[in-house]
Amino acid sequence: MEKRKFRNSEKFRNSEIQKLRNSKIPKFGNSKIQKFRNSEIQKFRNSKFRKIQIREIKKHGQNMGIQESRRTDI
Repeated sequence: MEKRKFRNSEKFRNSEIQKLRNSKIPKFGNSKIQKFRNSEIQKFRNSKFRKIQIREIKKHGQNMGIQESRRTDI
């Protein structure tokens, strides 16, 4: 029984911390930085993915149509 009580109190404490983390003030402060960071990461991922796709096309000539159609969907 004591263990359960401890777990519940832990959950409550964590939820309070979570609420503080998810509050609007830090989000507003970091939103521009976060957007920029996310866009940069996305650009890097896309460029990396495209390079891999092009490499795949060079390796396997028969899969060229499938690979290119996938690339245009992104």
